[in-house]
Amino acid sequence: MSGGADDKNLQQRDDDRGQRTSLRRGTTIVALLLAAAYTAMFLVAGTGDLHAAWDRMEAHFLVLPLVATFLSYLTMSLSYEGIVRAAGARISLRDMLRITLVANTANYIFPSGGLSGFAFRLVFFTKRGITAGTAVAISFTQTLLTNLMLVLFVVYGMVNLLLTGGIHGVSLIAAAVATGLLSAGFLLLVVMISMAGVRRRLLKTGERLVDRILARTGYHGRFADRARHFFGHVEEGMALFAGRPGAMAMPSVWIFFDWLFMMGTLWLGFYATGRPVSFSLVTIAFSVSSVAAFISLVPAGAGVLEGALAGTLAGLGVPLGDSLLPIILYRFCYFIVPTIISFFLAHGAFTGVQPPEEVV
Repeated sequence: MSGGADDKNLQQRDDDRGQRTSLRRGTTIVALLLAAAYTAMFLVAGTGDLHAAWDRMEAHFLVLPLVATFLSYLTMSLSYEGIVRAAGARISLRDMLRITLVANTANYIFPSGGLSGFAFRLVFFTKRGITAGTAVAISFTQTLLTNLMLVLFVVYGMVNLLLTGGIHGVSLIAAAVATGLLSAGFLLLVVMISMAGVRRRLLKTGERLVDRILARTGYHGRFADRARHFFGHVEEGMALFAGRPGAMAMPSVWIFFDWLFMMGTLWLGFYATGRPVSFSLVTIAFSVSSVAAFISLVPAGAGVLEGALAGTLAGLGVPLGDSLLPIILYRFCYFIVPTIISFFLAHGAFTGVQPPEEVV
């Protein structure tokens, strides 16, 4: 008996040590990438413009991006809490806020395309008596709603620019095509949610297509089961949404405000530095950079997020000298501050969490 307990304690200490090592490695990589990215941006923008932006900044306005960050995490937590309730479970808002902060930090530090946060939420939910299947459906439903709302914001920003003449030439054509594709994608998701037969046929077609691609590329044995589970989770999430449309109303509203406050953090950064820009420009730049950071699989999107934000804003007419300091403020308020807080909230939470690649 004592031998088994000693082995378990030893395994737990090894797990803790491994998680701490992974966290330190991830944090170090993020710091190095951010240092490289900002050094390059400083060289391109020039120190003169940065000093001018710093001189223009009104310190008392810096509280606004921090408030927007808090409201974003709060509304994100409220959306999860509403979906959990719709699934027939209960988690307090306080616990949900803690889970959200820690899961998001996992996504920032471990480059896994969102699977790290998914794994943490799964562990937290199951520890609170929620079955694994329901936990997966909850996370996937929230992800689905989040992406739907992001599409709405992107379409709003692009339509606004098209109507106001904010872009011209090739950019105008690209924006029109992108708006059409995003709108079509949004409508397709709505149809899949509302029509079970269409949803199952499309998901089955997608599953067969991925299966063939994996077979031809030699990755079938490694990824085939995960791909099938993925499509099954998509079905579960959409079925949960379709089965309780009324219960999804408030989570959808909270996710709308989550995106609004998240983008507002960057927008208020421009306001604090004395060079306000339109919210539609921020919406488009933010959306492009979010997608780029996500698919890059770089921890916290470090460097990729900054480059995409600066590049997109420059393409929309915002000089790098004006956007650099607001981007730094956004990174500090929305990533660094919550990450520091989550380390205090996550005491003991990392123990027993499977690495992202082991989570189905």
